[in-house]
Amino acid sequence: MFLLGQFNQRASVIKFDKNNAEADWKLEIKSSTDVAPKTEMSEIYAYAQSSKDYNWIYGCGYKWVEPLQETHRNAVTMKMSTDGELQFVHVWANAKIDSRDTCRAAAYDESREEIVYLFEVTSSTLRPNYNQYQKASGQNSDLLIVRMSPGGTFGKAVNVNYEGAAIDFIVGGGSFFVADGVYFFGSYSYGYHTQV
Repeated sequence: MFLLGQFNQRASVIKFDKNNAEADWKLEIKSSTDVAPKTEMSEIYAYAQSSKDYNWIYGCGYKWVEPLQETHRNAVTMKMSTDGELQFVHVWANAKIDSRDTCRAAAYDESREEIVYLFEVTSSTLRPNYNQYQKASGQNSDLLIVRMSPGGTFGKAVNVNYEGAAIDFIVGGGSFFVADGVYFFGSYSYGYHTQV
């Protein structure tokens, strides 16, 4: 039994014994160069596992660029073994400004044998430069679908938006699954703006 989320402003995973509910081990994702509360991953929002190989957990979430200010964040993906060995943590874009990127959902596509992540993206690095009618802040979010092999190689990425309209996509937590290679997810949107 695993508990994934956040502990002391860092992404953490705690494994509990199924019989007595005592903690077997705890993993906190820290920064290799900075001191707390800086970290390479601030929170795990979602995770996925293959039904054929339960030895790996694929997680995603975000990292605060400045944890004490909580203004700009970068999307983060990770892979770890069920023994608590972290294989990789990937910080997307790693922008210091103009970013509220978050990976909100993850699912394992058994038909393609790959992991699929759903991102909300605002940074100019992760979203295409065709949205002419952004709000002045540039903070409306598109949906980015990213596919990854179990070994950590990122494949195709698809950006979804309302044809350049300044509309936010907000992915529902825990609302994403894959069935027979088809993606199903829940989201809502707001903030339609027209050109003045």
